[in-house]
Order: sequence, then structure tokens, then C-alpha cells
Amino acid sequence: MLVGDDDYMRKYPNDEYGAEMHPDARIWRTFIDERDIADKEYIEDNNATLDGILVFVRQLTCLWRSRLTGTKASIFSAILTTFVTQTYQALLQDPQEAALSLLTELVALQRVIANGSSVNDVPSSESSTSPFSPSSSDIWINSLWFVSLTLSLLTAFLGVLAKQWLYQYMAVTSGDACSRALVRQARYIGLHEWQVPELIGILPVILHLSLALFFAGLVILLRSILQNLAIFIAAVVGTVYVAYTVSNILPIIYPRCPYRTALTPKLFKLSNWISVLRGVRLSFLMPGNSQTSTLKVDKGDSNAVKLWLTNSWSRLLTLRISAPKLEVNVWRDAERKEALNTNGILEAKAVEWLYTSSYNPTAKRVVLEALAGSPTDYVHRYTECWEPGVMSQVGDDLHRVCRQLCSVSPGGEIDRQLELCVRALSNIQPTPRDDFWDLYGDTLVDTSWSPRLRAISFAYLG
Repeated sequence: MLVGDDDYMRKYPNDEYGAEMHPDARIWRTFIDERDIADKEYIEDNNATLDGILVFVRQLTCLWRSRLTGTKASIFSAILTTFVTQTYQALLQDPQEAALSLLTELVALQRVIANGSSVNDVPSSESSTSPFSPSSSDIWINSLWFVSLTLSLLTAFLGVLAKQWLYQYMAVTSGDACSRALVRQARYIGLHEWQVPELIGILPVILHLSLALFFAGLVILLRSILQNLAIFIAAVVGTVYVAYTVSNILPIIYPRCPYRTALTPKLFKLSNWISVLRGVRLSFLMPGNSQTSTLKVDKGDSNAVKLWLTNSWSRLLTLRISAPKLEVNVWRDAERKEALNTNGILEAKAVEWLYTSSYNPTAKRVVLEALAGSPTDYVHRYTECWEPGVMSQVGDDLHRVCRQLCSVSPGGEIDRQLELCVRALSNIQPTPRDDFWDLYGDTLVDTSWSPRLRAISFAYLG
């Protein structure tokens, strides 16, 4: 049993008749509380990931700082600094070696002049006849390590940027409960439309690639020094990265496999694309559009695939470009105005999220009762915006609650709750079920129930 702040039926007072969806209704306050819980968990998880990435990158890049400034770094950075110091110098011509070569040539010239010989007999030094060129192995080693550094710094940059996005995502909004709830829902949808979770999830993969490049450079370096050690390290690293690749594929084949990384969803989508080209039915959900478009093509029918892709991306571009122009001066006001100017779409998505995502049974009950106050035209919005099956699930839950309430003695709060459920049914299912009278007929003819409840029920039956 839920107690205290977890029981929204007790935490917030009942709404007035017909005001179940008003700006300060209980459903919006409940939504904000549940959204806070979900967002807090989401932000904490992502911040932990980003903090780990930034710590790793900071340690990795310390070696470059110590190389340039001479400051102390960690043990890991010190080891890497030794490698970089050796290989970095190999890219530049050694000035001492060039001076020694020229000095040797000068001494030889002086000797032949003293002996009366021709100066043409003295060979020219290599530094004066040909420009310096590093070996191919030195070029490969430093190229791999500089690319590794670049990827690491980009990861750090994107990580810091993502933390700023998450901070703005949790920024406090003003206004009534409904407007605050809609702004939060708009941010949630926008977060996924613009692939922020995918970007955060791909950052560890970039770091893994950066580390792989470093190991590749290490193997090339050791190949010319200790070939057996280079082979051993290449075998170990190769085995680890093969296991890493397999771990991303196994969850696609075995859904219960826990070896999931940020690459797993991408590989799953890739497998879907391959299935399309083989004539398998594919369901594709475009960002910002809750409607699922289905593609079925014959094997090898590339024109159908191209047409489907063109139409899908056209919808996406239309969504991005057709944002309303807002005549406001403050960005927060623009965000709020856009959230309130969606013709009920955000309200419908917010109600759906609260009903399908919350694990709190009282939150679901709040949604069921709030549907009693939904405007008539919202049924069309629910049908358009809700995922398939949600509407029928809501109807089944309403009937379940109605049967529970009918089994209790009538009076007061029970009458009110049953009345809300019948009104909600009339809103989302304008045509009553065929067995409605069989289920609730005895209740309707019982005069101990409130007259308004009986009137609403008979009106629903038509």
C-alpha cells in the first residue's frame, strides 16, 4: 500500500466536477511529480556516464600537458608520455645529428685542401643533399596517436556540452501546473527527437575507438623492437575487441543477453534495414511523429525503398522546418508558448506518458479519473497520438475499476469515483460495449446510487 507522498489520490485534493483537466488539476501535479522522479534518475545515470568519460579523457590528455609544460601527471599518463616523447621526436630532424654530419663534411674538406686534392672527392652529407623524411612506421605511430588524441578531446568537448544540455533540461519552469507539465513533456520529446541520449551513449564508443588506435600504434612501435611482445599485445587487444564486437551483436540475437552498449540499438536498426531490403515487413517510427508507417516491399524492389525513405525524411524535415514563429522576447517564454500551442498534442502525449511509464498505481488511477474531464475533441487527439493498444488498455482498466466499485456499497466517495469512470468511458469510447448493460445493469437500476451517476450512465447508453 502506498502512503504519504506516493499516494497521489490522497496527496492532492479531488478536482471539481468538470475540472479534471483544468490547468491546476490533479493530473498535472501528478505528472510533474512522476516526471521529476524519472528525470532525476535519467539525469543521474547520464551524468555518471559523462563524469566517467571526462575523468578518463582528463587522464588521457594529461600526458600531452605534461609533455608541453613539464607538470606531473598520473602513472598512466606518465607511461604514455614516455611513448609519445620517443615517437614525437622521430618526426623531427635531430639538430645535433645534422650538425655532426656537416662538421664531418667540413673536416674532410679541410683535409683534402691541405693535401692538395680535389674537393669534389669529398662526399656531401645527407643533410645537405636530401631533406629529412621520417620512417613510415614513425608516421603511422604518430598518426594513430594524434587521431586518438583528437577523438579524446572531441569526446570531452561533447561530454561537457551534453552536461550543459542536461542542466538546461532540468531547469525550473514557471506557470500553472498544466503549462509546467507541458513544457517538461516538450523537453522530453525534444530530447529524444534530437538524439541526445544516442549522442551521450555513443561517447564511450568513441573512447573505445580512441583506445584501440592507441593500442594499434603501440603494436607498430613494438614490432620493430620486440616482435614477440608486439604479437602478444596484438593478440590480447584483438581478442578483447572481438569480444566487444560480439557483445554488441548478441543482444540482437538473444534479447535477454545483458551485454548491451550504445551500439546495440544502432545495430538492431541496421538489421531492420537489411530486413527491409529482403522483403521483410518493417515498422518505422519517425522522430516527432507517433504514427507508425509500415513498409512492405518485394525482394529487390529498391524503388519502393527509396520512395519510402524519401517520404519519411520529408516528414522529418517538415517537422523541423515548420516550427511556429514566436513573437516573444525571452527564450523561456518562447519555450512555454510553443508548448501551449500544440492543439492538444502535448497534452495527449503527457497523459499517455504518465499512464504507460509510471509504476505508481495511484498515478494511473489519477489518469483514469482525469479522462472524465477531457474535451470532446481530445478523443481524436488520443487516437492520433497514443501508441497502438494504449486506448484499448485504458478502456479495459476503466471497466475493471468500474466492476470493483460496483461491488462496493454505494455512497459518497464511491459514487464520485464510479461517476468519473463512466464519464471517462463515455469520452474515450463514445459507443458503449455490447456487454455494458449486462455488467452494470443491476447498478443502474439500484436507486441507492446517486441520481447524477445513474443519469450519466443512462445518457452514455443512449
